[in-house]
Amino acid sequence: MSDTRTEIPGLVAEETPNGIAYSVPGSSSNYSWKIIPDSPALLWTDSAYQVLDDCVSITFEDINLTLDDEGQVAHRYNNVFDDAPSIETPEDPEAEELEDSVA
Repeated sequence: MSDTRTEIPGLVAEETPNGIAYSVPGSSSNYSWKIIPDSPALLWTDSAYQVLDDCVSITFEDINLTLDDEGQVAHRYNNVFDDAPSIETPEDPEAEELEDSVA
């Protein structure tokens, strides 16, 4: 990390009633971060870092980090399994026979 502050490209800040919600383009794996209550958050890469004043959340493409009322960071994963293949079970003729006999 460099010693001079440089802006994170594409970072967007949105005012909320509780503080500022930040959105970062791309995957969280491209960044490091630190969020603690009552302090500015930090977001950095190998070549840039930024202080996130009054931060209540950071949203990446794959994860949303939110500071809750108790000062804990909640992690919510976004669309993690969207590209996973669907699993279809083969037709089971015995199951169909059982259903027919029960009805």
